[in-house]
Amino acid sequence: MIMAKICPNCNTKNSNNAEFCQGCGQELENVPQSTRSFPIILIIIIIVAVGVPLYFVWSFVIGPSMNENYLEQNGINGTAEILDAQQTQTFVNNNPEIKMTLLVSVPGKEPYKVTYKTVVPMVDLSKVQPGNKWYVLVDPKDPQNVIFA
Repeated sequence: MIMAKICPNCNTKNSNNAEFCQGCGQELENVPQSTRSFPIILIIIIIVAVGVPLYFVWSFVIGPSMNENYLEQNGINGTAEILDAQQTQTFVNNNPEIKMTLLVSVPGKEPYKVTYKTVVPMVDLSKVQPGNKWYVLVDPKDPQNVIFA
């Protein structure tokens, strides 16, 4: 918080302990101190106003798209059998998000389980039932990171 005395004659900002105005020389004995916390509050508001939307854009638009592009270029081809499929409470454009347990198989490795969430169009819900198999792309650096091919 910044403390200052504002001269009533010329509106010059003076230090908190000034007795005379630096601009016009008027006595500042009975001039009240003004406090300003405006810049700090403004900075916080700007950070929140810009940061929150950027976080959501990154989390739901840019981040998944970058992951998909990366796996399309670098992913290992494999297959996944759906062991379990549960609907979460999330909907995107009236399409449910489905949390699945997959048994992933890639060449040269033992099959392993992965938990995978994705939004499924209503017309495709029959395709994500236990027992169904899908082609997947697997991240060579993180085998838990998969996408349907």
